[in-house]
Amino acid sequence: MDRIYLRLIVAIGAGLLFLTACTAEGNLPLLNDSKHEELMAPVFRGSLRRSGTYATRGVEGIGGVAWKLRTGEAVNSSPVVHAGTVYVGSNDRQVYAIDAASGKIRWQFKTDGPISSSPAVADESVYIGSTDGRIYAIDASTGKLKWKFKTEGSILSSPAIVDGMLYIGSTDGQLYALNIKTAQPDWTLQTGDKITSSPAIDAGIIYIGSHDGRLYAVEMETGQIQWKFQARDRIASTPAVVDGSVYIGCYDGNIYALDAQTGDLRWVFSTGTRIQSSPAVAEGIVYIGSDNGRLYAIDATAGEERWKFRAAGYEHSVAVLGSAEDPKIGVVSSPAVAGKLVYIGSLSGRLYALDVDTGQERWSLDLGGPVASSPAIFDGMIYIGSGDGHMYAIR
Repeated sequence: MDRIYLRLIVAIGAGLLFLTACTAEGNLPLLNDSKHEELMAPVFRGSLRRSGTYATRGVEGIGGVAWKLRTGEAVNSSPVVHAGTVYVGSNDRQVYAIDAASGKIRWQFKTDGPISSSPAVADESVYIGSTDGRIYAIDASTGKLKWKFKTEGSILSSPAIVDGMLYIGSTDGQLYALNIKTAQPDWTLQTGDKITSSPAIDAGIIYIGSHDGRLYAVEMETGQIQWKFQARDRIASTPAVVDGSVYIGCYDGNIYALDAQTGDLRWVFSTGTRIQSSPAVAEGIVYIGSDNGRLYAIDATAGEERWKFRAAGYEHSVAVLGSAEDPKIGVVSSPAVAGKLVYIGSLSGRLYALDVDTGQERWSLDLGGPVASSPAIFDGMIYIGSGDGHMYAIR
């Protein structure tokens, strides 16, 4: 997942004055979407558009834990599944390749820092960032290092790979475009503060947030800024790009819907507290968590609340990254949608399955520690990490 901050802050509510204070700068020319029409990939949020939707069978009636694998520390990284293997990072500094059916380790690779970044798999390689500031390319079959690239900050952002290029942010404030053959940047873009958001890509444009409070739309091939939108606080959430709109959460407690072409504000919805969760968008509904412990379902066109769900209180004593005045509530995990259910983890230590139309709880499961990892869904299984140090497979 993106960088986790756990001290709760009451955000400023939305109003007319607020709407005029949040602006988009620049203008995006109309682009042909056909070249990058098919962007589904084994990456954070299930696709390069980061929509958080999975066209696969979910878990409607819970059968329990199929397997769990213990790592050395909390698993805040979000897993991806590719060719029968689950790939995930851990705070124990290791990248794990795990047999998706049995839970047995196929290989593990050690970095020099805890890992919150989530992997991407492409061209028989696993790409992932580490808080040691490096981006690693690892052979997907053997776990052997192919190359590594050092940035000037920590990597909590998760990579996106298109046409032989890897895009990722760093806490040095830069967005990097790395050629995966040369392991060198074709270009970089300096923002005004740290980047922990992950890049979403659609129609040749990269969308990424920064702690400078801006959402950037960047031309994929050149690194030229097409437009930028100014919010009132840092952006750690990862944007979702769906049907010509960009949806993004912010530390100011708001989720914004922007025109993907121009950056113009379409609507803003306030949760009242900081948002670190990233949105999922499915069938005209935006789902997003907030530090107030709720998951919201919002009409994607009108920006009106459909329902909200309150997660249970914190039940465990396992430490999570950062510190908090009150760690008992909070949804920093990002929702995933498959079929008629939306799945979300909570700092309460539970994974929830909710009805997409009503928000009614269908089932929940105790994962033994606070959940900052986001669920990945594949063929009737849910894969997710927990603060108790385990990687879980749930059927």
